[in-house]
Amino acid sequence: MKKLLSAYHLLHVLLLVLAVVALPMVSHLVLRDWQRYQQAQIRFDLANKIQQNRTGYSNDIKIFNQFAQEAAAFLESSRQYHIGEGYWEPYEVKVKDRLMGYGELESVLNNAKHGGNYYYAPTKIEVETDLLNANLPKALAERFKKEKVELGSKALVTVEGAYYVFRR
Repeated sequence: MKKLLSAYHLLHVLLLVLAVVALPMVSHLVLRDWQRYQQAQIRFDLANKIQQNRTGYSNDIKIFNQFAQEAAAFLESSRQYHIGEGYWEPYEVKVKDRLMGYGELESVLNNAKHGGNYYYAPTKIEVETDLLNANLPKALAERFKKEKVELGSKALVTVEGAYYVFRR
């Protein structure tokens, strides 16, 4: 019975040593492998994103190349019909801080259109109608006071751009 008991104790001691040594070692190995798995997952996701970006970039390049071909074809046809660059005469328009009545303003805006042999390319159109409450430079505000501008009677207009007229 003593031999059996000592064998029994020996088995417990052996299991205890295995638990004390093996459990931390196994835990360490499991955590290390889990970290490696997570790092591999991150690399895999990054590789997928890079592949998706490459696909997207190649599609963008295809779209741009198609646009460039269409633009080149348009420019070539415009040269054949003499409507490309060099066939249009520019006439600059620059009206800055001009005070005008609404009839004159309507005329200016009606002239800023396209026609058969010309087109208008605006770079700036500003219309200020609330002259008394607007944040204007001091010189303009004094000018309005001198001219006794009534509320709603006139507008401050700035128009810049160019008319392009076809040369025949």
